[in-house]
Amino acid sequence: MPDVFELTLGYQHIEQGNPLIFPNVLTCMAFIAYDGATLIGVHFTVADQSTARVSGAWMRVQAISAGAHHVYVAGPSWNASLLANLVPAPASFHGVVSQAGIDIQATLAAGVVTFTYRAHGGAGAWLPLAMA
Repeated sequence: MPDVFELTLGYQHIEQGNPLIFPNVLTCMAFIAYDGATLIGVHFTVADQSTARVSGAWMRVQAISAGAHHVYVAGPSWNASLLANLVPAPASFHGVVSQAGIDIQATLAAGVVTFTYRAHGGAGAWLPLAMA
């Protein structure tokens, strides 16, 4: 169960696994790519949300698993226009604007990606986070 931590000073921390946990999504964007078999996650802070950084992370996702992925984005502060020029284009795009200060979990089961959240660092139950 890898934690997907924020990018730091341009360092792109990319994780793959199941489930993926994005700790303390404050003003961030939790970015998940699913290729039909693997979840790959990137945790962008607001400062790291630029077209160049998102495209660079997408190239690293493609190096892990090439091709069209289903892309999921969650967090209180993200801009869909950052994802408009990804090459190759995602197979699909899903997103949700969430509250701030939460942990987000992406889980893959039987070919379906589901999202849950809880208060940052909490020990309570994970609650459903619906994607559009």
